[in-house]
Amino acid sequence: MTKPSWIQIDPSQIIFQAGSAGKSSPFTAPHQIPKAIRGFYDEGQCVFVLELRYPDDEDFKRERQDASICFRLGKNSRRLLGLELTKAPLLKKSGGRVGTPEVNRIEQAVRKLIKQEPVHKEKENYTLAIKAIESGKKLLARELVEHL
Repeated sequence: MTKPSWIQIDPSQIIFQAGSAGKSSPFTAPHQIPKAIRGFYDEGQCVFVLELRYPDDEDFKRERQDASICFRLGKNSRRLLGLELTKAPLLKKSGGRVGTPEVNRIEQAVRKLIKQEPVHKEKENYTLAIKAIESGKKLLARELVEHL
């Protein structure tokens, strides 16, 4: 399996968008801001994987939200490092269509995670992750169409 190239993200744009929504501070730590995003289908796991890249590397642990979405959260930081989307439930909910509706579902899942998370620094990271996902929405939707 060849993973696609990373989609670079303009960190200043993400902070501006999140800050204008009142969700991020102008003093956001650089390690909280996603630098790039990519999506690909993992044939071995039978899941669509969305990954967020940060300035530093960190191992992740999986936390299942529901039958179709599993979060990849940093073991120490709880930053959102990625998501895994199970193919069948997504296709069933979208009537067999793929693309933007699934990317919207990802955003909804992260917003739900924000509500569940008690610590402010994680909420800020998740808000920034949503903005990163929004900035790569068209390319991610294209990857979903090709692989689901």
